[in-house]
Parts: sequence; C-alpha cells; structure tokens
Amino acid sequence: MKHQQVVPDYAAMVKTSGTCLCLVFSGWVLFKLVQAIFWLPGYLEKNQEQLYRRVEQRSSIASDDKVKQVVDNQSLQVCELTGAKQLDQGGEKDTIMEEKGENDAVECEADNKKDK
Repeated sequence: MKHQQVVPDYAAMVKTSGTCLCLVFSGWVLFKLVQAIFWLPGYLEKNQEQLYRRVEQRSSIASDDKVKQVVDNQSLQVCELTGAKQLDQGGEKDTIMEEKGENDAVECEADNKKDK
C-alpha cells in the first residue's frame, strides 16, 4: 500500500462552515417566527385590558388638552367681547368654577342659566 499525503482544502472548509452557519441561523429565525405566531395572540389577550387602559389614558390626555385649548380660546373671545366691568363681576364666578373642577364647572354654568 502506498503512502498518500492528505492536503486539506481550507477554502472549501470555510465555504461549507459558512453555509452551515447560514442554515442554522435561517432555521433559528424560522423557529422564532413560528413561535411568535402562536405566542403573540395569547400575549395580546392576556394584556388586552392593560393596553386598553393605556389607549384610554392617552386619548383622555389628548382630549383634556383640546378641552383646555377650547376653554382658553372661548375665554379670550369673551374678554374681547365684554368690557372691563363685566370681567370684574365674572371673576368671582370663574374662581368658583376653577375650584370645583371641570365637570362641576359645567354643572355650575347650567345652574346659573336656570336661575336666570
């Protein structure tokens, strides 16, 4: 039997290892995607109430800002339309409404209209 010398082909080894690593990575990504398909709906159902609360808080904050802007705009228009005498008289009513809060202020206005 003749003695044979083995010469490793390093380029082919690197190419093969890179291909194997790409296959393993692709399999891992596929596994994570399939896992997400089954995991995500359960996670969303579990945290649905928390998500709704966050959406309501954000929408109420946005609506509160809009209400404040509208109230500010209306008060500016009232100041422009009325004279200084009426502002002095209305100042007491404004402080009362501010102390009661936003919801109570609406009720206070309705009560004032009923009294007139």
